[in-house]
Amino acid sequence: MRQAWFKLSGSVAGRALLWLLSLLYGAACAIRQIWISCFPHERSVPYPVISVGNMTAGGTGKTTLTLYLVQELMARGYRAVVLTRGYKGGDEARLLEEKIGTHGEFKVLVGRNRYETARDYLDSKFKISDSKLIFIMDDGHQHTALKKDLSLVLIDASNPEALRGLLPYGWLREPLVWGLKRADAVIITHADAVKREDLDRLSARVHQAQPGLAVFYAR
Repeated sequence: MRQAWFKLSGSVAGRALLWLLSLLYGAACAIRQIWISCFPHERSVPYPVISVGNMTAGGTGKTTLTLYLVQELMARGYRAVVLTRGYKGGDEARLLEEKIGTHGEFKVLVGRNRYETARDYLDSKFKISDSKLIFIMDDGHQHTALKKDLSLVLIDASNPEALRGLLPYGWLREPLVWGLKRADAVIITHADAVKREDLDRLSARVHQAQPGLAVFYAR
């Protein structure tokens, strides 16, 4: 996808087309935001939910961070249940299971509606009352059905065009201000691949959109 984008954005006509399409996409984002505000449907489960997501299309290291969180939580005696989406969700589930293995303290559940997936698991499969159960939503930032207790947003420092604009002119899934308003912290990934001044500019862009938001760096 990235190669096709660079090819199309290499000409004035291509950039103009991408910009016009991004206006339509932005209008769709606005309609969705109004709908969610007027008809909220976010529901909660009786256990903590950590969301790992991003603001842009493409990979930013979400599954890697999810893997890290699962391993750290399990090392501290928690039962980790990962909720992943249906689209390509099988690949993500297999990757996590290959890295961690399958046993009673770890489970990957695949489903488009993460609330229903978590609720079904609690109702039919989770028989033991366990205060140390934690759900982790892989690619969950734009998912609005399940209430999050902690929302981590990843931004790829190695993609200089990441925050340029909305899809398909840029890589943003939604306006930066809207998305970061729901975030509890931003993790800038591939920080070792760029210069310090580039990281400072990226961090400044984040704080311009959401002042005071915690920003961390990762490789």
